[in-house]
Amino acid sequence: MPRHHACLELCGVALVVALSVACGDIARSDSTRALLTTPSAGTLATVPDAPRDSARTLVKGTVTFTLADGVFKLTSSAGDLTGTYGGLVRVPDTGRPTAALTLVVTGGSNLFAGASGTLVGDGRGAFVTGGDFNLSVDGTLRTSAQPGGSRLRVNISGIATVPLTCSASNRRLSQLQGTGNIPNLGRSTMQLESEIVQTNCF
Repeated sequence: MPRHHACLELCGVALVVALSVACGDIARSDSTRALLTTPSAGTLATVPDAPRDSARTLVKGTVTFTLADGVFKLTSSAGDLTGTYGGLVRVPDTGRPTAALTLVVTGGSNLFAGASGTLVGDGRGAFVTGGDFNLSVDGTLRTSAQPGGSRLRVNISGIATVPLTCSASNRRLSQLQGTGNIPNLGRSTMQLESEIVQTNCF
């Protein structure tokens, strides 16, 4: 998908942790780059008698980001798995962000030839800001060799990045790369890339 260099548009709010920003700025907290985004419903705090400012909004609690149009590749000595994914990342005032992903397997090679199935990803870390992350993937996988299905589990640890390039729909990207182990199959690597819906580029 084509990319072009772009800046992050201020969508209405800083990302919790007492951020103060101007258009085009990227704020830092704990050495982690934060995105400017519009929070989900229920995360805005009301300030009595304060005028509403379309460029700045006080955020309280948890900000929820949507990951969409994602693609992934899981590589092991037994073969590759490919597919699509999406999900939610919740960034709290304090503590590590959490991620809930749904991964749909659309193909595979070697041992995973003819693969299909749905996997669930449960993660913690800097999925939308850049930094370290952990992701546990679990689900039932059907292949040509095992049409009845078998369980696939893998724990991935790695680094998330938010590059300065944008998607074709002018959104920032979350790129994840990590390594882990699949029981009975050994070491694996995993790459994931998706759009962060609550962001814009211009």
